[in-house]
Amino acid sequence: AAPIKAFDDIKSPFGAVNLAGNVREWTQSKSNRGMYAFGGGWISSSDRLRATRKEDLAKNMARGDLGFRCARSIGPQK
Repeated sequence: AAPIKAFDDIKSPFGAVNLAGNVREWTQSKSNRGMYAFGGGWISSSDRLRATRKEDLAKNMARGDLGFRCARSIGPQK
């Protein structure tokens, strides 16, 4: 995996950086097997390098191309 700020020069239309291509992102979304991971990682084949790609993983899955993103809401709390 690349260092966190390795791709800061590639930005989304909204100015977000580092959204895809380094590690698949483990999410809090519940799935049939455990949790979902989105996107592709550094060892994924080219057909799997899409931010919309969703993979159902077991809760205890561990791999070098699997990570997570810390995020928080900046809008009003419900």
